Amino acid sequence: MLECPLCKAVNLKKVYINKNMPFGIFLKNEVIDLEISFCNNCGFVFQNSAYTDEYDKKVEKLYSSYDINRQYNFPKRDFYSQKALEFIEEFIKDEIDYNVLEIGSNRGDLLYLLKEKFQKINVLGCEPTKFQDLKVLTIQNFFSADLFCVKFDLIILRHTLEHIKYPKNFLEDVKKVLKDDGKIYIEVPNLLNSLNNKIEDFTPDHVNYFYLNTLTSSVSNLRLEKFCDNPFLYTIFSKQGNLNYKKNNKEDIINQFKEFQKSIDNITMELNKYKRVIFYGVGNYYLWIYNRFKNLLEKKELYFMDDFVKKDTILNLPKIKEYNSNDLIILCSSNRKIQEKMAKNLSNVNILKPYSGIFHV
Repeated sequence: MLECPLCKAVNLKKVYINKNMPFGIFLKNEVIDLEISFCNNCGFVFQNSAYTDEYDKKVEKLYSSYDINRQYNFPKRDFYSQKALEFIEEFIKDEIDYNVLEIGSNRGDLLYLLKEKFQKINVLGCEPTKFQDLKVLTIQNFFSADLFCVKFDLIILRHTLEHIKYPKNFLEDVKKVLKDDGKIYIEVPNLLNSLNNKIEDFTPDHVNYFYLNTLTSSVSNLRLEKFCDNPFLYTIFSKQGNLNYKKNNKEDIINQFKEFQKSIDNITMELNKYKRVIFYGVGNYYLWIYNRFKNLLEKKELYFMDDFVKKDTILNLPKIKEYNSNDLIILCSSNRKIQEKMAKNLSNVNILKPYSGIFHV
């Protein structure tokens, strides 16, 4: 019987299902019946469909083909990177014996930006994806405390913990390489923000979906020192932390999942009104949205538009030359800021913002 990865309880409730969901554009022919469960004991939300050997093999294959960051210049200086830097910089001492480790460092963009600002510190990445020509010293392997013979003043886990099946056990291993007065920075998607804004963050490679209650429960023997909850969860944990916060009601979480599903059901009904549907943006969300509404969409005229891509190599749809006021344009992004930019490029047409609804601009 499946147990909660956080508290080991077996009193679980399924709160969300998405059948035959592709793993993504780098593994589009592999699918999963994605199921999300809620632990009635501790409130943890996790992907119960991830706890199989078959899942592990597919995710390993996905990570080995992961190449999405080639489309960005190095280092990536976007809003989210800058926000992370501003959040943690007050805790950094620009000294030659100050050590920073990032687990899941990707190409090393954030570490590069940190070193650019704090030139005396030592930075090291740990990343299983085999990137070439890395600009930051990186151990290209999955994290294990046994890999290190030194301890760190700051350990960064930025959009990493949501990919880890047993977060509490993982963080116990992480703490083995943390100095006694060290700090852990954890940044993860905020489940409550996703549900409130009807954002589809339930993707095959995400196995955990945190809100502040469950994130703090994952970090035993360390306390919350600083946090921000918009748009992601930005947190600092340390032995010195003593920050209090308001805990969320479990029943509220379950009700928000019901509202999320209701919004998707309403959009499904609304799709019947449109003859032509245009996908704006060609990436993972394009594939996932098409797959969700596939039975409805196959009966319609389908096109794509993109500010950079000239040819659709995912579903091979033709590129639209002109749209009209009767069309529906689907904004294929889970990022609200990107959706807003897309919407500004459009006029006198119907748009779908997944999954908050359909609007006319």
